[in-house]
Amino acid sequence: MIFALTINKNWYNRHLDVDNAYLYGELNEEIYMSPPDGSNDEKCEGKVLKLNRPIYGLRQSGLEWYCTLDKALEDIGFRRLAACNCLYTFEDKAVIALYVDDLALFAESEDILTNIEEKIRENFKIKNLGPIKYFLGKYTMSILERFNMMECRVVSTPLDNSIPITKKDCPTTDKEKDEIKHVPYRELIGSLLYLANSSRPDKLAQFCSNPGERHWQAAKHILRYLQATKNVSLIYKRGSDDILAFSDSDWANDIDDRRSTSGSAVTINGCLVSWRSKKQNCVSLSTIESEYIALAQTTKEILWIAQILENLKCLTNASRPITIFCDNRAAIEFSKNNIENNRSKHIDIRYHYIREKVNSGDIHVNYISTNDNLADIFTKGLKRTAHQNACAAMNCLDTGILPDISKIQSGKWHKAFKEGREEFADEPRSGRPTTARTDENVDRVLEVLRTDRQLSTQQLLTHYTCPHLWYN
Repeated sequence: MIFALTINKNWYNRHLDVDNAYLYGELNEEIYMSPPDGSNDEKCEGKVLKLNRPIYGLRQSGLEWYCTLDKALEDIGFRRLAACNCLYTFEDKAVIALYVDDLALFAESEDILTNIEEKIRENFKIKNLGPIKYFLGKYTMSILERFNMMECRVVSTPLDNSIPITKKDCPTTDKEKDEIKHVPYRELIGSLLYLANSSRPDKLAQFCSNPGERHWQAAKHILRYLQATKNVSLIYKRGSDDILAFSDSDWANDIDDRRSTSGSAVTINGCLVSWRSKKQNCVSLSTIESEYIALAQTTKEILWIAQILENLKCLTNASRPITIFCDNRAAIEFSKNNIENNRSKHIDIRYHYIREKVNSGDIHVNYISTNDNLADIFTKGLKRTAHQNACAAMNCLDTGILPDISKIQSGKWHKAFKEGREEFADEPRSGRPTTARTDENVDRVLEVLRTDRQLSTQQLLTHYTCPHLWYN
């Protein structure tokens, strides 16, 4: 979300990394530890060591580091957002996003970035990693390499929707369990959950305690998809501050317990900034109920995002009501109707939260067809054509067809960006065959770039290479 807003405002960015971040924290209690393995000092024999600073592996370390960093940023002049503890603003001219020991700085000028970096350097030892070049791209490659899937056969969708995945596929005999116990299923699912950021692999996570062969093959299927889409990125472009949300559900799609799956997607200026896929906590008795529950969950997400945007007046002029699109007309009418009947009185009261927000004018729910609903892809596995269309609608494009960054920095490609498709097509594209799909991606990317051809080199690079959020 911060990337979408800062790119829209033509801001600059910088990536800072704090060395040995946890060691800067302070302990508020006495903690002792056994001497580390390999310690031959006779003085340590039969004794314990008292910790003077938090160390990696200590439960308190993360919290103590955050408290130390929070105080340092406030002393510099940053103000923490009330809606999000990991976002700070500086005189409405800069924003900083925290992720453990990584700091993402955004400011309206390079001078402000440099000034903030110098102030942070007075408190911590940091490394300047330059403009942000990737977000999860390198992590994707590390997963493929870790599970020996760098040379695997690729697929076009993350899940094979023709093969249902159920608890019936879990091993039941000791022999079957022995055959699968050597498989690193939990490790793979954990890696995918971090990468997906609340996306599709949660369907496979429910089988971690007793995975079967089919579950393992389904998890490897996701790796094949990641290998095929390792160059696919979210493209952010400049435009308006329009905020839209999409809500959907797949009714009773879990064969084991017949619970539904909710999906949501939030866009700013047509660019995806938030997405979610979650199994519902109760069994829905109708499609209306499952869609209504999904709407309530989407409402909570979009209003939280709205609170963040209200704290970021320097970046956006977004206003309410916020539109949520849903592909079920009955659920839309039900969200506006306060009359209860025998078919709806059993619905948990917490899901009526959306009615309050509709009546207060914070939320407006509109109808959209299923084919145009961006949240549909987060509720179930789609067929190839539908999946690719959904990716294209969310500006998920193959950046592997883009020229080498070094050529852009040399200025060689500026002319190509201005003059268009022909000169760009003359250059080889990493040995990949020219296909209609590739040509379409080139045209779409160039359309974005031509709009901003007057941007500086750093801004242009930020515009289409930051961040590389790999779609899953």
